[in-house]
Formats: sequence, C-alpha cells, structure tokens
Amino acid sequence: MSSIDQMSILTPYQNIIGMGIDALPLILGRLRAEGDDPDQWFWALLTIAEANDLNPPQVAAEDQGNYQKMARAWLEWGESLGYAG
Repeated sequence: MSSIDQMSILTPYQNIIGMGIDALPLILGRLRAEGDDPDQWFWALLTIAEANDLNPPQVAAEDQGNYQKMARAWLEWGESLGYAG
C-alpha cells in the first residue's frame, strides 16, 4: 500500500498497535528480517512508544523517508531498551 494514511487505519495494523509494548519485539524483529527493504512500521512503533511514555528515537529531518536509516534508528532504540536483540 502506497499511503501510510491508508495503511494505518487498516484493522490488522490497528490490532498490532493495540498489542502495545508486546508488539515491539515482533515489529522490530520484522524490521531486522526485512534488511535493506524495510516495510512501513514506523507509525506503529511511534504510536506504541508514545502511548507507553517511551522516548522514540530522533530521526534526523534529512533521514525522514529513508526507510533504511529509519529502521536502523528504531532497531538501535529497541536494542538499547531490550526490545530487540
């Protein structure tokens, strides 16, 4: 799906967000497995992090839209908090 707006309102995507912190290892594991071609999990990660008072990683403005750099930032964040190993 080309639009994050459309994807983020799909029931399965919302169900994943509804899992809360329990979804973090699953999403981060998926990002890691996708390697150089990560899917758009960033909205779910941000929503879960903020809903649970976790400080999400700061992705530089010039890296917004670069899924590889964004995935790397989220994976490093997850590793530092013990959600991704």
